Amino acid sequence: MRHSTTRHTPFYLTYGRDATLPIELEISTYPTEEINEVDNLLRRTYQLMTKLPEALHDARQSIDQSQDYQKQRFDRKVTKLTTLNIGDKVWLERKQHSHKFAPKWLGPFYIHDVLNNSTYRLRKIDSGEVLPNTYHGTRLKLYLEHKPLEPVVII
Repeated sequence: MRHSTTRHTPFYLTYGRDATLPIELEISTYPTEEINEVDNLLRRTYQLMTKLPEALHDARQSIDQSQDYQKQRFDRKVTKLTTLNIGDKVWLERKQHSHKFAPKWLGPFYIHDVLNNSTYRLRKIDSGEVLPNTYHGTRLKLYLEHKPLEPVVII
């Protein structure tokens, strides 16, 4: 089958010709008269030297266009990561839920260290112990503290 990205069959891009199916051996689809082997060899060589490189070039361009399109679609969906600083309080997303009422977020934790590629080291608030793993910024959410409301006395 033709691939939607390359617009060619994988067999054609590999061997430079269309595949011969088993049913075509039973039903004669090829000419039955004698074929000059030298002409056939020259025709095949010409096809491999001219048509196959063009097809490979077209397939490469189609792949590049498809990758650009997929990147644009992905970039539209990706939310911008907020930059976190050392000392910020954050929630840590739990990877697995034991049941549906289990809390989705753990913490809060302090940002202990900012590493490369949006990765962070965390430390516990109460004990100050640094967690052994590093966590990517997509698993962290800024902890927003709210100030308690002052009580209003109505007389």
